[in-house]
Amino acid sequence: MGISIVYKRAYSELLEIIKYLPLNEYEQIPKRKIDFYERNKDQSYNFKYNPEKNLKEQNVLRETKALIVTLFSDVFATEEQKEKLKIVLAQ
Repeated sequence: MGISIVYKRAYSELLEIIKYLPLNEYEQIPKRKIDFYERNKDQSYNFKYNPEKNLKEQNVLRETKALIVTLFSDVFATEEQKEKLKIVLAQ
């Protein structure tokens, strides 16, 4: 069974969003993760991120938000932030 269309679109959205990260932060994301998202994104899905608006103001899939949280936790979060995320996600 392949990846669902919803997740393919979420990968497309995530790739568009992370383009707006500062270069030093973007480069912290493991290349294998970016390659995975690129290979599995919905090639025909056209999502445009507006860096002038915050994420809540944009029509982003719930799955994309989950991917952002996971990416933050895996790549950027301190141990304290990871613990707080675990508590929030458990609720």
